[in-house]
Amino acid sequence: LNDVIRLLTILSAVILPLTLVTGFYGMNVDALPLARNGGWSIVFTIAVMVVIGAGLLLYFRRKKWL
Repeated sequence: LNDVIRLLTILSAVILPLTLVTGFYGMNVDALPLARNGGWSIVFTIAVMVVIGAGLLLYFRRKKWL
């Protein structure tokens, strides 16, 4: 049971910043950074999300929590 709770906690810790980024860019306002750069803003946002997720997973792997 302890291993399951640890895995769920790591999963929620990885998903939290990704949810924050998608919630921030999901707002329907014009004053967001990179909002008027066309298609490249979506590519940049997805790249940042991949880097954040991979970085957190790598961090947890180095700490031997995964």
